[in-house]
Amino acid sequence: MEPQWTTLEESTSISQVGEPSSSKRAPQKRLPAAGKTLVNELYALHPYPPTELKETYLKRIRALPGCDYYTLDKLNLLLYSRRVRSGLAGNGGRQLDVHQPTRQTTSDDILYPSFRKQTGVVSKLEVLISEKPRANDTLIKIWAKRLDVEEDDVLTWVEAWRAEHEEATSSVEPARQSAPVAHLPTPGSSRSPEPLFVHIPLAAKQELSALLTPSEPFFEHGIPSKSSPTDELRRFIRSLPTVDVPDLEPPDFENASVEVINKWFDGHTERMSMFLRHVESGRYKRYGLKPSFLKTSRESTKQEETGVPSRFDQRIGPPSPNLVRIVRSDG
Repeated sequence: MEPQWTTLEESTSISQVGEPSSSKRAPQKRLPAAGKTLVNELYALHPYPPTELKETYLKRIRALPGCDYYTLDKLNLLLYSRRVRSGLAGNGGRQLDVHQPTRQTTSDDILYPSFRKQTGVVSKLEVLISEKPRANDTLIKIWAKRLDVEEDDVLTWVEAWRAEHEEATSSVEPARQSAPVAHLPTPGSSRSPEPLFVHIPLAAKQELSALLTPSEPFFEHGIPSKSSPTDELRRFIRSLPTVDVPDLEPPDFENASVEVINKWFDGHTERMSMFLRHVESGRYKRYGLKPSFLKTSRESTKQEETGVPSRFDQRIGPPSPNLVRIVRSDG
């Protein structure tokens, strides 16, 4: 039996039957010159740019016409190829970046190495130590835990801070002590205000000092033997309350009239009488001036009546010639 053959149409060819079908590839897009300029600029800034910087330049590249397809992977690949051509990287390995200066080691890196892995540790510790300058070990442990650093490093930092603070304080104190105290400038001519307290004149102080006896001092606690009665009385009178009688300045005995001199003596007599009355009444007892010392005054008066010189006359001496001349002219 003869085999049956299938007759092919004239439009069908052998080449059409056995030829495989294939799809056309899309042409590869290339970065325009403006995009390459931006990539060169980025590489010049840093061969290993940080992610934030790469994203910034990627946005600028994608903003160019026809470059919206560009991705971060393409940019990383292009930067890598540049590093390979420059000898900074090869076989996929990252080498030392010659454009990036090496970081210098500081004293903080040596003393507190764990501080490098966190930012702002020292500034935060300064805030904490200013509020708790005497922090104990428990607080330091809490600080280290919250700041995510080593406890030993925090303890070392606190000890160093205290040492520097104490040294600064000790250097400031002597400077304060040696600094001169500022005073207001003294005017060339000034007028002093009126005194707040009335002072007993020198003659009255001398008269009172004559009334003192060594066996009965003014002060209950005793007086040092090296001080004279006049000095002791002067110091005592400064501490007395205000005398009610106004204190008149002594007149110029050479040129003053008899009326002025008599007025001054009358005020002096009245002032002394009031002072003795206050002593007798016990007003000055709390100052150590006891009423019993007035016995000496009375004894002196009796001696004057009998013609015996009193201690007051012996201490004061004879009157001055000027005073004798004034009294004679008055007579």
